[in-house]
Amino acid sequence: MKFFDQTADSGNTVSRGFCPDCGSPMMNINSSCPEMRYIHAATLDDPSIFKPTMVVFHRTVQPWDLIDPDIL
Repeated sequence: MKFFDQTADSGNTVSRGFCPDCGSPMMNINSSCPEMRYIHAATLDDPSIFKPTMVVFHRTVQPWDLIDPDIL
């Protein structure tokens, strides 16, 4: 992966990982919790097995993005 760093509004560094061949986004790492990896669901061979367990940035959710209230 090729990573690009960006400073978030919080001041943390977000490292965004992309495929070096096609440029597709693959994952993010935030300096506030470097042990976690935020993997883009579209990179999975079978995204139907993915079950979200938390929502990040739910305060800025778009009205068309319906979120399961049990994981807020």
